[in-house]
Amino acid sequence: MSDKTPNNIEPKLKDIGYFRTTDRTYEETLKYSNIDNEYIQLLEQDAKVVEMGSGLHQKFANGLKLQRPDITVISIDPSLGVDLNEEFISLTEKKGD
Repeated sequence: MSDKTPNNIEPKLKDIGYFRTTDRTYEETLKYSNIDNEYIQLLEQDAKVVEMGSGLHQKFANGLKLQRPDITVISIDPSLGVDLNEEFISLTEKKGD
């Protein structure tokens, strides 16, 4: 958050609750989403895809862009608004897969 963000609206881990981060590859994301590259090829030319939970490295978005450079990917990940401090890391590691 920027220095101009009021303290009362800055997200705190305890306010957000538990959520788990993952580090899935493009292929793993397709598998867990029950879609395949054949489906990706059926998307319209210049389609727009919204990816929820994109993660820090946006692996799905990058993989999709390699498969279909014409597609625009809009990546959203609420966890990126949370400070990755020791408390956050500790809580996500305790939950495991």
